[in-house]
Amino acid sequence: MSLSIPLADGWTVRADSPSPLPAGTLVAAQVPGCVHTDLMAAGRLPDPFLDDNELKVAWVGRTDWRYETRLPELDDSYERTDLVFDGLDTVAEIRLGDACA
Repeated sequence: MSLSIPLADGWTVRADSPSPLPAGTLVAAQVPGCVHTDLMAAGRLPDPFLDDNELKVAWVGRTDWRYETRLPELDDSYERTDLVFDGLDTVAEIRLGDACA
């Protein structure tokens, strides 16, 4: 038996390295999506395509970001669970609890 559970809801993003945002600032995130659009939707970032904003938002690309969500509870009737990612950035680390995958 196969079950597919989309994990597009309930995500947040926060800076995981020094940034101009106040430490610990959580922003609602769209997954799939992009940190730039998440920050813009939250009113934390000006549109990088207007005026000289590209220079003002360059810090976003130099910052490490952490996307987080809670996984749904699964019953024990499944022999195996596959977590499938589509479209991760060039460098990404996946963590399930304290385990790094």
